[in-house]
Amino acid sequence: MKVNITEAEWPVVEVLWQEAPLSAREVYDRLPADKPDYRTIRTLLTRLTEKGALERTSKHGMLVFRPAVQRKGVVRQAAASFLQRFFGGQLEAGVAHFIGEKKLSLESIARIKRMLNEKEKELKS
Repeated sequence: MKVNITEAEWPVVEVLWQEAPLSAREVYDRLPADKPDYRTIRTLLTRLTEKGALERTSKHGMLVFRPAVQRKGVVRQAAASFLQRFFGGQLEAGVAHFIGEKKLSLESIARIKRMLNEKEKELKS
């Protein structure tokens, strides 16, 4: 299922990917200190439920929410959309951009090389 999770909605879903089911109050309590007010969190939960990203059920007479989508799938979809929008879908162009823009440590470069070597071995076998 294709679900677009906005920047404002992301922290709410992250909480539920870590721990679910949770009530709206429990989600609110687990968000970082710079969170929006409680009514906004309830609105975000409703919006995410309407989009199909969350499921809403009742537990001991209280409404609780749980993810209806897996994090890995949502990340994959968002990454593909990002690559398409900014780099015409070309992974190489995206990687080149980030390598050129970000200062990388020697350790980071070594990790990236290992990942590329592992991918190359996987493709050759």
